[in-house]
Amino acid sequence: MCIRDSMLTYQKATYYFGKLKFSILRNMVIQKVIDKIRR
Repeated sequence: MCIRDSMLTYQKATYYFGKLKFSILRNMVIQKVIDKIRR
């Protein structure tokens, strides 16, 4: 039971980390596009 719970927590953590990384990457891309438009 304990091992299964930790696995579930690990899956949740990796899922949220992936979402966070994706949003950061998207923000960087948007920032680059905005910089290109301003120039």
